[in-house]
Amino acid sequence: TLQQITDDKCFDRLPSGCARCKKGFRVNEKGLCSECDTSCKSCSNSTYCTSCNQYSRLVNGKCEPMNALIQMCQKMWPNNQACLICQDGYRKSKDGRTCDKCHESCITCQDDESCLTCKDGYFKISDSNMKLCDSYDKLENCTEKSITGCKVCEKRYYLNDYKCHKCPSECKTCTKDYCQTCAENHVLKDQQCHHFTKIEHCISAKNSKCTKCE
Repeated sequence: TLQQITDDKCFDRLPSGCARCKKGFRVNEKGLCSECDTSCKSCSNSTYCTSCNQYSRLVNGKCEPMNALIQMCQKMWPNNQACLICQDGYRKSKDGRTCDKCHESCITCQDDESCLTCKDGYFKISDSNMKLCDSYDKLENCTEKSITGCKVCEKRYYLNDYKCHKCPSECKTCTKDYCQTCAENHVLKDQQCHHFTKIEHCISAKNSKCTKCE
């Protein structure tokens, strides 16, 4: 908005009016010098800044207070008009001057749809198509979790691709393809568990073995 209209701030004067105003002023429609917005160092009209004072930064013709950028920025350029290194949880903006917020699950990110590292309580499985980090709540039946997924599963579950999968009902413990120990009344044979009635001449079983024969 116009704050003052004056003709003593003109740098280059023409018969028709001022051609160029001093810093902090711009030529208005009457050919006089009008003040820029208080945060503008120079402007092209009453709403569009072309440079800012030392406490503000230029964003799309507006001067934004520096304190917002300082909260996002870890290291500023010497002139304090742009960010050199962003804080955790932020990434450099496309114009390279300010910082944009990462997704809530990221400590560092490539863009708002791709995490590089995860916050505490989140994981991202390497060698997968995951772009964002996912909550530990998604790691079901897991007893030991890390930023790369599950490390240890509950009993009767096996670990594969950093997630827990249920063993076959006849297995007590297992890997992806084989039983390691068997449920009650089952016998481990050829890395699979079989009910003792399916084992020739066996009439009882315990601890994955036949315990009594005909």
